[in-house]
Amino acid sequence: MRFDENQMCMNWEDENVDLWCSNTAVDNGAMKLIPTYGRKNHCMHAQCGVSYLCKLSKANSCWLDDSWSANTVLTHPCLKPFVPKCDMKYVCLNTPLGLNRRDYVHVTCSSPPIGSSVIIDEYKFELMTGFKYADNTNIWAEYSCPADGSTRNPPACMIPMEKLARHPYGLKDNAVIKGRVTAAPSYGPPVTAACQSSSVDGSPILQN
Repeated sequence: MRFDENQMCMNWEDENVDLWCSNTAVDNGAMKLIPTYGRKNHCMHAQCGVSYLCKLSKANSCWLDDSWSANTVLTHPCLKPFVPKCDMKYVCLNTPLGLNRRDYVHVTCSSPPIGSSVIIDEYKFELMTGFKYADNTNIWAEYSCPADGSTRNPPACMIPMEKLARHPYGLKDNAVIKGRVTAAPSYGPPVTAACQSSSVDGSPILQN
């Protein structure tokens, strides 16, 4: 038995045998007959952290009990989840023509370290809006960061505060600006982390 990406595969040598398998995530580990259609190998969808047990049976003559192989157990360890880090800082910069200055929120987020086996398929950056659901929970809206809409790279962008006053964000003056980033790996569940935000004096960033 072996793990191959998101599936478990097994091989055997004998012909005309039945394959029985169970796992700790389904039916309390009850053994089930797996159709093999005469082949000597079989693959099935598998999850990390779940123990899989398989064995083979072969029919004998009518007066002998079936023969059974030894149990084979395999548990593929789950990778340590990657928790993204995101920093939001207030900056004030000159406009391209240099006629006045404009308030921005500078966003930078992390990616898995070089050499890590974790692959992130998609990042999503969101801002807390000035609106709430009927149950008084906050509404979050996605922000394209970077501006080209790329989702494979960690978010990094400069957000003009004037945009945050518009739909769908609707932040009023002096509202606290909060962000969060979600990293969806190739294997395993997505992980969402709140962004650390600070103004020049270390206080929360307020909509200006």
